[in-house]
Amino acid sequence: MSEISYEIKKYSKKYLKSCAKLVLNTWDFHSGFVGVKDNLDIYITYVKECLDYSIHREIIVNENDEVCGLLFGSIENNGIIENMKCKVSSLFTSMYQLSLWGLGKFGNRKVARQIAATHRRVDCLGEEQSDLFDGEVNLFIVSKELRGKKYGYQLMNDYVEFCKVNQMKSIFLWTELSCTYTFYERYGFQRYSTFHDKSLTDGKKSKDNGFVYCFKIEQE
Repeated sequence: MSEISYEIKKYSKKYLKSCAKLVLNTWDFHSGFVGVKDNLDIYITYVKECLDYSIHREIIVNENDEVCGLLFGSIENNGIIENMKCKVSSLFTSMYQLSLWGLGKFGNRKVARQIAATHRRVDCLGEEQSDLFDGEVNLFIVSKELRGKKYGYQLMNDYVEFCKVNQMKSIFLWTELSCTYTFYERYGFQRYSTFHDKSLTDGKKSKDNGFVYCFKIEQE
Protein backbone atom coordinates (compact mmCIF):
# COMPACT_ATOMS: atom_id res chain seq x y z
CA MET A 1 0.00 0.00 0.00
CA SER A 2 1.54 3.30 -1.08
CA GLU A 3 2.03 6.08 1.42
CA ILE A 4 -0.30 9.07 1.15
CA SER A 5 1.46 12.17 -0.12
CA TYR A 6 0.90 15.71 1.14
CA GLU A 7 1.70 19.11 -0.30
CA ILE A 8 2.25 22.45 1.40
CA LYS A 9 0.84 25.35 -0.61
CA LYS A 10 -0.55 28.86 -0.31
CA TYR A 11 -4.18 29.22 0.72
CA SER A 12 -6.77 30.19 -1.89
CA LYS A 13 -10.51 30.81 -1.53
CA LYS A 14 -11.43 27.43 -3.00
CA TYR A 15 -10.11 25.82 0.21
CA LEU A 16 -12.38 27.78 2.59
CA LYS A 17 -14.86 24.94 3.19
CA SER A 18 -12.08 22.38 3.46
CA CYS A 19 -10.34 24.52 6.10
CA ALA A 20 -13.64 24.82 7.96
CA LYS A 21 -14.08 21.03 7.90
CA LEU A 22 -10.59 20.62 9.38
CA VAL A 23 -11.48 22.99 12.25
CA LEU A 24 -14.80 21.16 12.73
CA ASN A 25 -13.00 17.83 13.00
CA THR A 26 -10.47 19.26 15.48
CA TRP A 27 -12.37 21.57 17.82
CA ASP A 28 -15.92 21.77 19.14
CA PHE A 29 -17.27 25.27 18.63
CA HIS A 30 -20.84 24.22 17.84
CA SER A 31 -22.20 22.26 20.81
CA GLY A 32 -23.44 25.37 22.61
CA PHE A 33 -25.63 26.47 19.69
CA VAL A 34 -29.30 25.48 19.60
CA GLY A 35 -31.22 24.48 16.47
CA VAL A 36 -28.38 24.64 13.94
CA LYS A 37 -29.02 22.54 10.82
CA ASP A 38 -25.51 22.73 9.35
CA ASN A 39 -22.62 23.21 11.76
CA LEU A 40 -20.22 23.97 8.92
CA ASP A 41 -21.58 27.53 8.66
CA ILE A 42 -20.21 28.23 12.14
CA TYR A 43 -16.74 27.06 11.17
CA ILE A 44 -16.70 28.85 7.82
CA THR A 45 -17.39 32.10 9.67
CA TYR A 46 -14.61 31.37 12.16
CA VAL A 47 -12.07 30.65 9.42
CA LYS A 48 -13.06 33.84 7.60
CA GLU A 49 -12.46 35.81 10.83
CA CYS A 50 -8.99 34.30 11.16
CA LEU A 51 -8.19 35.08 7.53
CA ASP A 52 -9.18 38.76 7.79
CA TYR A 53 -5.94 39.86 9.46
CA SER A 54 -3.69 37.06 8.22
CA ILE A 55 -1.05 38.01 5.67
CA HIS A 56 0.75 34.66 5.81
CA ARG A 57 -1.64 31.88 4.74
CA GLU A 58 -0.31 28.36 4.25
CA ILE A 59 -2.09 25.01 4.06
CA ILE A 60 -1.30 21.31 3.72
CA VAL A 61 -3.43 19.25 1.32
CA ASN A 62 -3.60 15.51 0.70
CA GLU A 63 -3.91 13.65 -2.60
CA ASN A 64 -7.64 14.43 -2.68
CA ASP A 65 -6.90 18.15 -2.33
CA GLU A 66 -8.39 18.18 1.18
CA VAL A 67 -6.86 20.49 3.78
CA CYS A 68 -5.05 18.54 6.52
CA GLY A 69 -3.13 21.39 8.14
CA LEU A 70 -2.94 25.16 8.10
CA LEU A 71 -1.24 28.18 9.61
CA PHE A 72 -2.55 31.71 9.21
CA GLY A 73 -0.36 34.46 10.65
CA SER A 74 -0.40 38.24 10.78
CA ILE A 75 1.87 41.24 10.71
CA GLU A 76 0.52 43.42 13.51
CA ASN A 77 1.81 46.73 12.11
CA ASN A 78 1.61 46.26 8.38
CA GLY A 79 1.19 49.87 7.28
CA ILE A 80 -1.89 52.04 6.89
CA ILE A 81 -3.02 50.69 3.52
CA GLU A 82 -2.70 47.01 4.42
CA ASN A 83 -4.34 47.57 7.81
CA MET A 84 -7.25 49.27 6.07
CA LYS A 85 -7.60 46.29 3.72
CA CYS A 86 -7.75 43.98 6.75
CA LYS A 87 -10.40 46.15 8.40
CA VAL A 88 -12.50 46.19 5.23
CA SER A 89 -12.21 42.41 5.00
CA SER A 90 -13.26 42.15 8.65
CA LEU A 91 -16.26 44.38 7.95
CA PHE A 92 -17.41 42.11 5.10
CA THR A 93 -17.00 39.07 7.35
CA SER A 94 -19.13 40.76 10.03
CA MET A 95 -21.81 41.49 7.42
CA TYR A 96 -21.65 37.87 6.24
CA GLN A 97 -21.98 36.66 9.82
CA LEU A 98 -24.91 39.01 10.45
CA SER A 99 -26.68 37.76 7.33
CA LEU A 100 -26.33 34.14 8.48
CA TRP A 101 -27.59 35.11 11.92
CA GLY A 102 -30.61 36.84 10.35
CA LEU A 103 -31.36 33.78 8.20
CA GLY A 104 -31.26 31.55 11.27
CA LYS A 105 -28.17 29.66 10.13
CA PHE A 106 -26.83 29.83 13.70
CA GLY A 107 -30.05 28.49 15.18
CA ASN A 108 -31.52 30.28 18.19
CA ARG A 109 -30.52 33.92 17.67
CA LYS A 110 -30.26 34.84 21.35
CA VAL A 111 -27.98 31.90 22.10
CA ALA A 112 -25.86 32.63 19.01
CA ARG A 113 -25.48 36.27 20.06
CA GLN A 114 -24.35 35.21 23.55
CA ILE A 115 -21.80 32.78 22.12
CA ALA A 116 -20.43 35.47 19.79
CA ALA A 117 -20.07 37.85 22.75
CA THR A 118 -18.19 35.18 24.70
CA HIS A 119 -15.88 34.58 21.74
CA ARG A 120 -15.07 38.29 21.51
CA ARG A 121 -14.43 38.49 25.26
CA VAL A 122 -11.97 35.59 25.29
CA ASP A 123 -10.26 36.84 22.14
CA CYS A 124 -9.73 40.23 23.83
CA LEU A 125 -8.20 38.48 26.85
CA GLY A 126 -5.81 36.53 24.63
CA GLU A 127 -4.82 39.59 22.58
CA GLU A 128 -4.73 42.12 25.41
CA GLN A 129 -0.99 42.70 24.95
CA SER A 130 -0.83 42.24 21.18
CA ASP A 131 0.79 45.68 20.74
CA LEU A 132 3.98 44.27 22.30
CA PHE A 133 4.53 41.86 19.41
CA ASP A 134 5.10 42.10 15.65
CA GLY A 135 2.91 39.20 14.57
CA GLU A 136 0.33 36.67 15.69
CA VAL A 137 -0.42 33.05 14.86
CA ASN A 138 -4.15 33.49 14.21
CA LEU A 139 -4.97 29.87 13.36
CA PHE A 140 -2.78 26.78 13.47
CA ILE A 141 -4.07 23.21 13.08
CA VAL A 142 -2.57 19.93 11.96
CA SER A 143 -4.88 16.94 11.51
CA LYS A 144 -4.43 13.89 13.74
CA GLU A 145 -2.96 11.74 10.97
CA LEU A 146 -0.15 14.25 10.40
CA ARG A 147 0.81 14.85 14.02
CA GLY A 148 4.25 13.63 14.98
CA LYS A 149 5.43 13.78 11.36
CA LYS A 150 7.01 17.27 11.55
CA TYR A 151 4.39 18.93 9.35
CA GLY A 152 3.48 21.27 12.19
CA TYR A 153 7.13 22.25 12.52
CA GLN A 154 7.32 22.92 8.78
CA LEU A 155 4.29 25.20 8.89
CA MET A 156 5.71 27.10 11.85
CA ASN A 157 9.18 27.26 10.26
CA ASP A 158 7.66 28.81 7.14
CA TYR A 159 5.85 31.46 9.19
CA VAL A 160 9.01 32.26 11.14
CA GLU A 161 10.90 32.61 7.86
CA PHE A 162 8.15 34.93 6.62
CA CYS A 163 8.63 36.98 9.79
CA LYS A 164 12.37 37.20 9.21
CA VAL A 165 11.87 38.46 5.66
CA ASN A 166 9.54 41.14 7.00
CA GLN A 167 12.01 42.20 9.73
CA MET A 168 9.74 41.10 12.56
CA LYS A 169 11.24 40.53 15.98
CA SER A 170 8.54 38.64 17.86
CA ILE A 171 5.27 36.76 17.43
CA PHE A 172 2.63 35.54 19.83
CA LEU A 173 -0.47 33.37 20.09
CA TRP A 174 -3.00 32.44 22.69
CA THR A 175 -4.35 28.99 23.42
CA GLU A 176 -6.09 27.04 26.16
CA LEU A 177 -5.99 23.82 28.19
CA SER A 178 -7.74 21.59 25.66
CA CYS A 179 -5.25 22.43 22.88
CA THR A 180 -1.85 20.78 22.40
CA TYR A 181 -0.02 23.82 23.76
CA THR A 182 3.03 21.67 24.59
CA PHE A 183 3.88 21.81 20.87
CA TYR A 184 4.66 25.50 21.22
CA GLU A 185 6.94 24.84 24.18
CA ARG A 186 8.81 22.16 22.24
CA TYR A 187 9.16 24.51 19.28
CA GLY A 188 10.69 27.23 21.46
CA PHE A 189 7.79 29.48 22.44
CA GLN A 190 7.87 30.92 25.94
CA ARG A 191 4.78 31.28 28.10
CA TYR A 192 4.30 35.03 28.41
CA SER A 193 1.15 35.29 30.52
CA THR A 194 -2.00 33.43 31.58
CA PHE A 195 -5.65 34.30 32.07
CA HIS A 196 -8.91 32.70 33.17
CA ASP A 197 -12.30 32.58 31.51
CA LYS A 198 -15.31 30.51 32.52
CA SER A 199 -16.01 29.52 28.91
CA LEU A 200 -12.67 27.71 28.46
CA THR A 201 -11.74 24.20 29.56
CA ASP A 202 -12.10 23.77 33.36
CA GLY A 203 -13.70 27.20 33.45
CA LYS A 204 -15.50 26.45 36.71
CA LYS A 205 -12.17 26.19 38.51
CA SER A 206 -10.24 29.22 39.68
CA LYS A 207 -6.95 28.31 37.99
CA ASP A 208 -5.90 30.03 34.77
CA ASN A 209 -6.95 28.12 31.67
CA GLY A 210 -5.80 30.47 28.92
CA PHE A 211 -2.15 30.89 27.91
CA VAL A 212 -0.29 33.50 25.88
CA TYR A 213 2.94 32.31 24.25
CA CYS A 214 5.60 34.39 22.53
CA PHE A 215 8.53 33.58 20.26
CA LYS A 216 11.59 35.72 19.56
CA ILE A 217 12.61 35.90 15.91
CA GLU A 218 16.36 35.58 15.50
CA GLN A 219 17.42 37.72 12.55
CA GLU A 220 20.40 36.32 10.61
